[in-house]
Amino acid sequence: MRLSSLDISHIDLLNETWAVWGEMTRAGGYLTSLIRYFPSICLLDAASRPVSWNLLDPFGAMCHGYTLPQHRGCGYNGVLTNMLAKRLQALGYPRYGHVALDNYPIQRLRERQGFQRQPTLCHFILHNAALQRPPTLTPTPAPGTAPCLSPQPATQRTCQAGAKGSQEEEVGESGDQFGPMEQ
Repeated sequence: MRLSSLDISHIDLLNETWAVWGEMTRAGGYLTSLIRYFPSICLLDAASRPVSWNLLDPFGAMCHGYTLPQHRGCGYNGVLTNMLAKRLQALGYPRYGHVALDNYPIQRLRERQGFQRQPTLCHFILHNAALQRPPTLTPTPAPGTAPCLSPQPATQRTCQAGAKGSQEEEVGESGDQFGPMEQ
């Protein structure tokens, strides 16, 4: 596994997995513009295919995060969100985003990461202090499961969905918002 940014060659996969707008053939141009003009982050497998990703919408909000089902439970979404937030901070972007109203696993994950829910629109805010501490995620190794993001080679470390210390992940669809970070 290696860290990268999304590129145009990944559009078909994003269209296949992104169910927010229904008919995906119309979303291709939208997603292409997001990839071309805004920061993104992804984790690529050995064949250079994205297994987890996060990108920005036209307003600079972190959104459209997704982890392929066979790689969920390893904490990729949380790690990528933290890394993208740090990159946004360095580029001078605000750090905020969207979570679907019914996407409770990602809402819980964002709260564990230090985002704060805004009462009327379910916003989350990630404070700068959260960017300074290491991620709270410590994936639990388990034999025969999907590899986890780790400083160790993927062959030496794996994690198990639902294991203690691992994170559940679902599609990070647009809808709900987590708000700007306080300075």
